[in-house]
Amino acid sequence: MRKPHVAVAGLLAGLVFVSGCYGPFYLVRKVHKFNGEVSDNKWVVELAFLAMYIIPVYSLAGAADAIIFNSIEFWTGENPLTTTSSSTPKTKRIVRGEQEILLSKLSTPAGEQLLIQQMTQGQPGLSLRMQREGEGMVAFNGEGEVVYRAHTLADGGIAIADAQGQQVAQYSEDQVQKFLKSSLQ
Repeated sequence: MRKPHVAVAGLLAGLVFVSGCYGPFYLVRKVHKFNGEVSDNKWVVELAFLAMYIIPVYSLAGAADAIIFNSIEFWTGENPLTTTSSSTPKTKRIVRGEQEILLSKLSTPAGEQLLIQQMTQGQPGLSLRMQREGEGMVAFNGEGEVVYRAHTLADGGIAIADAQGQQVAQYSEDQVQKFLKSSLQ
């Protein structure tokens, strides 16, 4: 004879584990993407698919998604499989005539960094890496040496100092806003 509270506890435990079953199934998508990139030959891709189906890679990935990853996303709002790699930069390309600038935002253990690469007629030029330091920014050249430091002034302007700490420029808040507006066009 079964006790009703054991059945109810089992049902509740089951609901906790499958509460997020309907979800994005990112692990299955990653397996599918991997499968599609195994080869350019459609027959090799098909053989890899059949092997992963027979070995139950797809089934295990689907079960892991349904029971673990989709449930985590349901309860926390974030899926551990969607976190982006810290080494994957987000890049914006700005072209004006023969000049090209690549702006790449990169998350590193040291914090967010901005990589600025200048190109002229396809040839690499100046390269800077910027990162926050306290209340300001530090710019490093391609060799990792400090080129300048910038910090915000109390009036909203910006002061820029060279590697030795000597102020080389200062811009008012209006100048900064005008520069930002013109560079975003």
